[in-house]
Amino acid sequence: MQTIEARLQEPLLRTLRRLRREMPDEFQQRVLQGFVLHVALAAFRDGHPVFEMREFFAETDGQNELRIRVNRKSCPDECPRELDVFAVGETAVMMRELAVMRQFPPDLAAFGRDLVLRQIRSTPVFVGPPVDVIRIAADGVHWVNRKPSCPA
Repeated sequence: MQTIEARLQEPLLRTLRRLRREMPDEFQQRVLQGFVLHVALAAFRDGHPVFEMREFFAETDGQNELRIRVNRKSCPDECPRELDVFAVGETAVMMRELAVMRQFPPDLAAFGRDLVLRQIRSTPVFVGPPVDVIRIAADGVHWVNRKPSCPA
């Protein structure tokens, strides 16, 4: 994941600089208030499921220079619960829903897809279908729902 982080830094900064020039209001309102990019990878290592997520945030320093801050999440090391939900992209509606839940419903794949669809309805300019859903289990990573543009 360190390689991915390093490779994404400069292209992200170039894109952010262009966005700041061409769409300053949108840049100020949306980009500096939240993440720029999420990258999530799921795999099996030594017979165990692993999940790596990186969140890239745009920040400015005292001279208004752009920089990228990276938040890292690695599971199982940083995931104390047996069951957790992760989402990439615009997530405000989904996180509000998760914050008030007492327990997860039995069909987690359908629940995850429903959360994303709620987010799409709330912010259609930034989030849209189709929706990909994967399940990471002891026997592997399984696609529950995969968009047609991502062949197996």
